[in-house]
Amino acid sequence: MGCRGLYRLGGRREPGLRRDGIGCNNYFTPIHLQPFYRDLGYKPGDFPVCEKISARTIALPFYNRLAEKDQDLVVERLKAALARL
Repeated sequence: MGCRGLYRLGGRREPGLRRDGIGCNNYFTPIHLQPFYRDLGYKPGDFPVCEKISARTIALPFYNRLAEKDQDLVVERLKAALARL
């Protein structure tokens, strides 16, 4: 499944959704940890709030042509994954 919608988790980045066939990824890498900024001397720990939010945020499938049955599947699998936490 393509584009992503944002979802914030309590303490984990990914609650087993990939295992359940739902594509999800880290929503963002803090900008100061991207290569260009690391080369400027930024390092993990420089912006702890940003890093904490990044570590607890995932992107779920979300786009305008996502079929309703696929939306239902994402919701079903997300609920099951969260119940396992």
